[in-house]
Amino acid sequence: ISDCFKPYFVNKYLFTGAESTGKTTLINRLINETDLFKESLSLFVPEYAYQFIKTKKELKSSDIPLLFSAQDTLINEASKTSEGVLLCDSSAITTKAYAQQMFPQEYEEIPSYLQEYVNKQKFEMVFLFKPDKHIAFFEDVHRNKTDDYENKRMEIFLKIKSELDVLNQRYLIIEGTYEERFQQIKMFFSSISN
Repeated sequence: ISDCFKPYFVNKYLFTGAESTGKTTLINRLINETDLFKESLSLFVPEYAYQFIKTKKELKSSDIPLLFSAQDTLINEASKTSEGVLLCDSSAITTKAYAQQMFPQEYEEIPSYLQEYVNKQKFEMVFLFKPDKHIAFFEDVHRNKTDDYENKRMEIFLKIKSELDVLNQRYLIIEGTYEERFQQIKMFFSSISN
């Protein structure tokens, strides 16, 4: 299959939700601890915003369009070399939710050209990670622990859930301890591989 057609034949799975709920950790566990996927450099699509913020140290509202386009590019480029499955650590849906939370004056209404990224990204399944008492918040370079961070995490979860509902996108809510979350996702992939 030619590279330009490959993205149409790749099964993309999105791991999204609130900060510090185990998304990246569980993607790595799936790749390293199970036989569900073949090793592949294109299997895992990282979160562009993480590297951007780590390098730049500060996120401005004017950076948001770049986060949309760069994450989309990462997914598209990985689709061209994938062996059939992509595990995506972020998406336009995620970027939209965080833009609206961090910069409400500028992004309460998302411009149509950015909403197009949200509308066009389709996933076989979205794993929506819910914050709860079982998962502690770990500070990181791209996280801002405020006094009301638990409310902020739930707000992000609900924003993403609402967007998925509007898009009629299939999703599973992932909750519980790290091990329970891992087993929920592992069970899903085991059921579709049989």
